[in-house]
Amino acid sequence: MIGYLGEVVFEVSQQQVKTFGDLRRSASARIASHDLIGRKPLLEFTGPALESLSFSMTLSSFLGIEPIEEVQTLREMRDQGLGVPFVLDGTPQGEGLWLLEGLEETWRYIDNNGVPRVIECSLSLKEYIENVR
Repeated sequence: MIGYLGEVVFEVSQQQVKTFGDLRRSASARIASHDLIGRKPLLEFTGPALESLSFSMTLSSFLGIEPIEEVQTLREMRDQGLGVPFVLDGTPQGEGLWLLEGLEETWRYIDNNGVPRVIECSLSLKEYIENVR
């Protein structure tokens, strides 16, 4: 196992290949600007902002995957707003959970019965810190 995003397990085995590529991670600082009369504003670091991740996946029945079932799992994760762990090589990524903020699908190959055999997906995730009281 390479890692997982909630129920979606990334793995390479003799039975199937389900991996991702083009992983991009971005983060920034939160900075407040305080206006001063007749002078330049003062900047204040207020803390780190939430991180974002994006990556692509190719789901192919030729690699042992049922593309439409996998996409349906991702759609449900997005539509339910589930915060899920994203773990790579046994290491949780980020401080908390992740929300699937965006899912883009490209149906690359559809068989003669209308069944998608290859679906390319682009996922965008946003770090989700649970409410602390």
